[in-house]
Amino acid sequence: MEVKIEYVNSADLSDLAVRRHSKVPEKYRPKNYLDKFDATTLWYDVIEDGSTLYIICPKLNNLDKEIKQGIFRADGVIVKVKKIIQLRRTDIILINLENPSSSLSFISPKINVTSNISHSQNDFLSGRNCLFFINKNNNLNWIRDNVLWHIKHHGLQSLVILENQSDAYNNNDIVKALKGTGLESLVVLNLPFSYGGKAVRPYRHRESYLQSSSFNILKLRFLKEAGAVLNCDIDELVLPSDKTIFEEAKSSRAGYLRFKGRMTYQDVDQDNEILHKYGFHVLENEPLCPEKWCLVPNGKMKNQFWSSHSVLGLLWESYYTDKKRSFLHFWHVSSSWKEDRAASVDGLLEDHKLRSLLDDTYGV
Repeated sequence: MEVKIEYVNSADLSDLAVRRHSKVPEKYRPKNYLDKFDATTLWYDVIEDGSTLYIICPKLNNLDKEIKQGIFRADGVIVKVKKIIQLRRTDIILINLENPSSSLSFISPKINVTSNISHSQNDFLSGRNCLFFINKNNNLNWIRDNVLWHIKHHGLQSLVILENQSDAYNNNDIVKALKGTGLESLVVLNLPFSYGGKAVRPYRHRESYLQSSSFNILKLRFLKEAGAVLNCDIDELVLPSDKTIFEEAKSSRAGYLRFKGRMTYQDVDQDNEILHKYGFHVLENEPLCPEKWCLVPNGKMKNQFWSSHSVLGLLWESYYTDKKRSFLHFWHVSSSWKEDRAASVDGLLEDHKLRSLLDDTYGV
């Protein structure tokens, strides 16, 4: 298994007086919301790809005034902002670059920061079937079992882990856990940032900037030339079908498809260990889970940016939803970092067909 342990090149405002302000009205902020809000990261990463620099930022909010008043320099040479792409949970600054550069600085009336520049490494995963997900302290067995499933049922070749400050283990432990799975290549990208707090609806995830931002770092740095890319979390497994999910995406008209999932549960009062293989219980008449997606990154969607449940900027998203495909969302396979998912659930029914499929994959 080929392995890359990678880091971002970020810029932080902690030593300066200026801060990013939350746009969530105070009455919608739970207690300690601002403790998780990222007020100090100016950009997560800056990526050189050909003649363009992509600066991936949390939403700039009030900091956009500083950007408009300031000056960027690449290796000391003034460079101009081409445009700022404003997305729901991330802003991306595009800069035209005449020469290859190794550092980027920004100076405005209140800001003076410098970082190195990351360079695209899209050749490493070129042509491969890739899965990515964000991770913080998830059980290493869950990560391994997710990979084993997608290798067996979908021909997964490569994995990218967005590693968000786990303190239960380190990068080397992740690598060791995945050895022997049949995975061909692994990228671990370390993200030393706050994920963001959860506000009250309708602002629930409005300022959880890291997830969408990191997805687009992957798109630009590692996954532009991949064969196909699957967005699926550690607690989610794509059900098998006649075609693998990667084959389905490649053969689709747009090179992109979305698909809904269903929740499954474990009888935690009976089982001693939380694992995917025990999540073969369901609830009657439960709504489907929001969509996940798979796409060909250098296909028709190559200019679209990525988000949790879709690519951004599409009209008629339902047109791209494949109703024949589905995934399983394992409620109890969770560290409960967003909400408590450890407790037992009443009214569970055993899905015998699903139990057989899980047994076939992981053993009885």
